[in-house]
Amino acid sequence: MLKTILQPRSLALCAALTIFGVLGGCGPDGGGDGHDDHEEGGHEEGGHDEGGEEEGSVHLTAEQIERAGIEVVKAGPGPIEETLRVAAVVSENLDTQSHVNPRASGLVRAIHKHLGETVEKGEVLCEIDSVAMGEAVSAYQTTRSTSEAARGLLAKEKELFRKRLTARTDVLDGAIALAGTIRDREKSLEAKGLSTLRPLLAAEKAFREAELEKEQSLTELKAERDTRLLQLDAASIEADIALRAATDRLRILGIDPESVPGHGERASASLGLYKVMAPRSGVIVARDVTLDEFVGAETTLFEIDDPSVAWIIASVYEHDLRRVKRGQRVHVSVGALPGAVFEGTVGLIEYEISTSTRTARVRIEIPNHPVEQWPEPFPLRPGMFASVSIVTASGDVGIVVPEDAIVHEGPATFVFVQVDTGKFERREVTLGVSGGGDVEIVSGVKVGEGVATGGTFTLKSAARASELGGGHSH
Repeated sequence: MLKTILQPRSLALCAALTIFGVLGGCGPDGGGDGHDDHEEGGHEEGGHDEGGEEEGSVHLTAEQIERAGIEVVKAGPGPIEETLRVAAVVSENLDTQSHVNPRASGLVRAIHKHLGETVEKGEVLCEIDSVAMGEAVSAYQTTRSTSEAARGLLAKEKELFRKRLTARTDVLDGAIALAGTIRDREKSLEAKGLSTLRPLLAAEKAFREAELEKEQSLTELKAERDTRLLQLDAASIEADIALRAATDRLRILGIDPESVPGHGERASASLGLYKVMAPRSGVIVARDVTLDEFVGAETTLFEIDDPSVAWIIASVYEHDLRRVKRGQRVHVSVGALPGAVFEGTVGLIEYEISTSTRTARVRIEIPNHPVEQWPEPFPLRPGMFASVSIVTASGDVGIVVPEDAIVHEGPATFVFVQVDTGKFERREVTLGVSGGGDVEIVSGVKVGEGVATGGTFTLKSAARASELGGGHSH
């Protein structure tokens, strides 16, 4: 009668191989290659095959390798990034944040935008009816009308005096021409002996008096004109100064003076009704206003953030701080978005060290683009926890392998090197710098050797089972 006896270490071997499902079965019901101990012949209690594989070696079939997801890469020189990994949190971008306050106190008459909505710069958020605004608009209308009237009166007075000067000049020129004609006639008669000298002298006197009258009359009229125009010009300047002051007040209150109607164009709506505009594009993240509520200039009606560039605030221990510099590249992963990696740069290293945590805050700026894990706009939301890898140095090393090829067991660190088809040897290694998913091998692996990546947990378990089973890996 045939007997099948499994020693304790053989039981451990079977259990490990059965769990991972990548090796042949053990015992009469093990499946796999269908070999029983009695079919092999030569197995005694606690015995094993002569010439069994050395400790730490694993031999797998092609099917088992594929099932375990094992891939082999050649160890060799390559670039590697030295990184500093720290914890971080997504924060609000204070550089793109706006608090919207009313320019003048009043009653809220209409609300056009609500919490969570996206707005563009210049869009109307709400409308407020303000007595102070109405007074400012009315004062502007008055000063604008006064200024226009002053300039108009000045222009009219200039035109009136121009016409008066022209008319008076024409009259006086006519008198001078007449006196000159009489004088010339008397000269002709006196030359012919038909008249005496007295009429000629009288005619000459009349001519000179006409010229003098023109000069005196025009001088007086010009003096009157200059005095009047100087007064009107001063009044116009005063009106312009008042208009500029009223215009500046409107602009301070956020009103475009060009939008204010004239006195004769007043609409039925209150002069104090004004629109609160969005100062920037972004998302409304807070709203503290209701209809018919009285609000003052100190009230924050809306908070608008532009989340297109997120801030990541990392906490760097003071002993690592010297490795961090502005402009360094950063890889950011967020727990809420597994698999998504964001790229950014170090923007600011704060000056203060926390006395409780002995860390400094390092600000990283990240473009907040949609990702496959969450296609909503701006997936990086304030408050999310993040892990940050700051690239502190980069360069080429002699041997580099992927980080997932490294296996840790207690104090030992090793890899599985492919020494033959389907055969892997556990090799203890010394590691150098790591970063970007790669790690430097200082010793233990030679250039060109194939190193297993992926499925290393299966290889590790199989190697351990091989040791427990007295050298069998299959």
